[in-house]
Amino acid sequence: MADIKAIAEELVRLTTEEVANLAEVLNNEYGITAAECVEKTEEGMTFGAAIEAMKAGKYVARKGWNGKGMYLWLMPPANVKAEWCKEPHLKALAEQNGGEIQALGTIRMLTADKKILTGWLASQTDMLSADWVIVEP
Repeated sequence: MADIKAIAEELVRLTTEEVANLAEVLNNEYGITAAECVEKTEEGMTFGAAIEAMKAGKYVARKGWNGKGMYLWLMPPANVKAEWCKEPHLKALAEQNGGEIQALGTIRMLTADKKILTGWLASQTDMLSADWVIVEP
């Protein structure tokens, strides 16, 4: 078997473009997605890896969160049609924009008390932690 440390040393020297090329080869040749190649530590994933997992449609949480059942997911961008809007102001904006308006992507959270928070913001502790895990809702 190959020397894992030597492989790791080579991987950390890759440029962003080389990492993208590697991910494409892994996906095309072996069917391995970017989410399956996330950076892991003994505790879990880094915040960057958790973001990549959400981009791949996964749900993530921190082991260190106090609230049980809390997790995040990515709500991708979408074009919202005026007829779908229940909020009058949003409906008017969509109508003024030709019948639909673009909604930007956002990170959502299911809170500990089972409420949905749209536009979750990470703390510095969240961003620097390596205890992120993929969860099943």
